[in-house]
Amino acid sequence: QAESRYYRAFTKAVPDSSVGFSRLCESLEAARQRTEAVAACRQALGLPGAMLKDYVRFVHLLLSRDDRATAELSPADLEEVKQVGASRRQHPGPALAGGAG
Repeated sequence: QAESRYYRAFTKAVPDSSVGFSRLCESLEAARQRTEAVAACRQALGLPGAMLKDYVRFVHLLLSRDDRATAELSPADLEEVKQVGASRRQHPGPALAGGAG
C-alpha cells in the first residue's frame, strides 16, 4: 500500500516524533495488517506528540486480535495497557482524541 510506504519513509526521516508512527499505525490498521499496526502504534506511544487517539487505537488493536474468542485482554496485553496508561498519566500531553496529530 502506497500510503503505508509513505509513512514508513516518514518515520525514517523523522524518527523522534510520534506523528509518522501514528499515521503509519492508522494506515496499517486500514490495510488489516494488525501486527504491524500494533508495532507502529507502540512506537508512536513512546515518542513526543502522542495523542489520546493513539492510545485508544492501540488498545483497540490489542482487543481486535483474530485469534481471540472474546474481547478480553491476555495478561501480557493487560500489563502493556497498564504501562501505557501509567505513561499517559506521567506525561499527559494533548488530551483531545481528534485533531491533526
